[in-house]
Amino acid sequence: MQLQPVVLISADIDRIFDFEMRRLEQEIPDEDERMLAQWKSPWRREALEHYLKLGWSMSMHDAKGEMVAYFLAQPFLFIRCQTQTLWIEHVGGTTEANCLAALEVAVRLARDKHLQRVLVQKQVFAGGDFIVSESPLKNSMTVADQLFEITTTKG
Repeated sequence: MQLQPVVLISADIDRIFDFEMRRLEQEIPDEDERMLAQWKSPWRREALEHYLKLGWSMSMHDAKGEMVAYFLAQPFLFIRCQTQTLWIEHVGGTTEANCLAALEVAVRLARDKHLQRVLVQKQVFAGGDFIVSESPLKNSMTVADQLFEITTTKG
């Protein structure tokens, strides 16, 4: 299935928040526990307000135009001896395949914009998405126990 990437903007905050709340309602039936989970989630409103205004976060849409995955990202300058690195804060989606497709788009975006590396937390895939102990992408390695570093250039 071909997914269409779309750059997320501040007007998409409610759509992302509602997407995650629907998923959270399926995972956590108790409303109080859901509220606590929401407060410490990477997609809480203040995080969405930060990431979506930067222009590096994207959603993935199926042939019907339904959002099936997204990622929150921002560039870092001068980290780990690299001039430009893309930090992936969170990947959310309806299936493991959709989450992986979103991550692949993030790596392509970084490569197209001439960033040298993508850093993604291992935990970014937990919480209803998918859990990976080894990176599913080529040109990647585990660094600092909890991070994958994916190279996007030869240097």
